[in-house]
Amino acid sequence: MIANKLGNDKMITKQEMIKLSLYADNKTITFEAVLEGLGDNSILGIYKISDNFLLRNNVNLNYIYDKLINSGLNYLIIIRSLIKHLQTLLYAKSLANKNVTSIRPPLHFSRHDNIQMQLNSLSITKIENKLVELNFLEKKCKIFPSLSNVLVKEFLILH
Repeated sequence: MIANKLGNDKMITKQEMIKLSLYADNKTITFEAVLEGLGDNSILGIYKISDNFLLRNNVNLNYIYDKLINSGLNYLIIIRSLIKHLQTLLYAKSLANKNVTSIRPPLHFSRHDNIQMQLNSLSITKIENKLVELNFLEKKCKIFPSLSNVLVKEFLILH
């Protein structure tokens, strides 16, 4: 359960296990206490999807999507995260920001390379078109909630 919740980063998992053992202080702790005490790496998965979106690289967005869904997130959070990310890119492009470090509020340095590639490769028109497509996808998922995961995964594969 801990590995599923935290992802496959062994150092993070190890550190969380150490924190839990210190918290337990050689006593039994409940499953609920473990759940409440754990960090959540789902935001890292969302960043991984948005930062690699529309880049033709070797990141398996469908795998990351499945991990996020299994961790308890739903398709709506992921779609809206993509929309927010593209809006940030659009805003940066409209201000003629050519460098990721000029985006405000500042982004974590680990995200800079992929976002810089997005800024360099995506035109304002392409970003606007993808925003329209994401809005249409959100509407379609709300109309057909039982198909939402398939629709999102198809969208990620095709784009």
